[in-house]
Amino acid sequence: MLIKSNLVKNNTGENTSKKVILFIHRYPLDLVISTAPQTKMLLKTLSKKYYIYYISFSSRKNRSSSELKFSNLENIKIPISLSRGEPLFFLKSILFPLLLMPFLIKLKMSQQNIVLTHCDDALPYYYYTVKKILNTKITYRMGDYMIGYLVDPDKSLLHRILHNILYSTQRRMLSKLDLIIVISNELYKYLIKSGISSVNISVVPESIDIEIIKHLNLLNKNNRYLMQLRNKLGLTKKDLILVFHGSMVPWKNLDVILKAFSLVIKEKPSSKLLIIGYGPLFNQIRKLSINLRLKNYVIFTGWLPYRETLEYVMISDIGVVARKKILANQFILTTALLQYLALGKPALAPDLLAIKELYKNFNLEKLLIYNPNDPHDLATKIIKIIDNLNHVKKIIQSYVRPYIISKFSSEVIAMLESDILLEILNSDNIIDKILY
Repeated sequence: MLIKSNLVKNNTGENTSKKVILFIHRYPLDLVISTAPQTKMLLKTLSKKYYIYYISFSSRKNRSSSELKFSNLENIKIPISLSRGEPLFFLKSILFPLLLMPFLIKLKMSQQNIVLTHCDDALPYYYYTVKKILNTKITYRMGDYMIGYLVDPDKSLLHRILHNILYSTQRRMLSKLDLIIVISNELYKYLIKSGISSVNISVVPESIDIEIIKHLNLLNKNNRYLMQLRNKLGLTKKDLILVFHGSMVPWKNLDVILKAFSLVIKEKPSSKLLIIGYGPLFNQIRKLSINLRLKNYVIFTGWLPYRETLEYVMISDIGVVARKKILANQFILTTALLQYLALGKPALAPDLLAIKELYKNFNLEKLLIYNPNDPHDLATKIIKIIDNLNHVKKIIQSYVRPYIISKFSSEVIAMLESDILLEILNSDNIIDKILY
């Protein structure tokens, strides 16, 4: 790795330096825009005034989107590739903080004028180590409650004790940061209840790639193009398509979705289930589909490029969000749900706090919220939506879609996040808080 020196000389011959923002994320830039599409505009906004180092794993394809190459942005790549759904994804994620340390030390020794380090990743704890090494202002985007995924406190007494120990440590570290950015009101409430000052927390929700969404909503009127996409999957015009897309991980109730679908096809035999994604549960879920005699009804695509994934969502009729009812999932308003709704698709989602809060705005919780532990409840609601599909689509497209696009577009969220970070940067009275 080569770190360029930004040291320059002023008219008096003294050494000065550009102000640097360190942006840390596991995902390389060409991958991060599919999980946090506001990042592209956020980086462009910040780079107008600051020089940015973006530190991440390398892209498997060893390339970044040309749209993300602009002045005052430099990629520092850990020479190990990372892609979602790969077999070693979780191991590499766990090792990320350790692999990051040599790069931080080298940055420290190169005497860069780092004015802010933004840890844009849900991994716990490592942000504190970053602060100890660099001694800069630290902001942390808490993209989910990862400790709750690692140890579910509701599973057993032992799990609860271990969770409380882990979270107690995390809470002390979080309280020493300059700002925590959380992705939902529910996560905000949880942190406040645990004793973290509200002054240190801002809510910035997930976003949707508004450029792609608008383009696909226009393409949705092109019947010839829609049929071409269906034909690629071996689907006919008469097939009714349900779709799930995302990581296939243990905290998602994909087994419940398959069991529910096995009940749906008994009444709606023209239905098909499209599963886009990959992960540790891929083989298990595929085997379950065979055991449930769904081989001719379920299509597994594996991982697809971001845009292609959304194209297949576009030709689908109903989206299904997969999440188990555990503590960590209560705080997530999933990107997949926002994408389904932004594309005008009715989306069934599990009974979880952040998701339910969204649907309550439109009095849709009874229609579109299902019990994540009950295949019969989900099957009943899928069938009801199929029977009233045109009516439900009209509600989504007339009321919910405009709301989602206006509130969660990548442009809106990027502006919100950049304003918050710039406020931190321009604040002279924030005292660095170090945990000894």
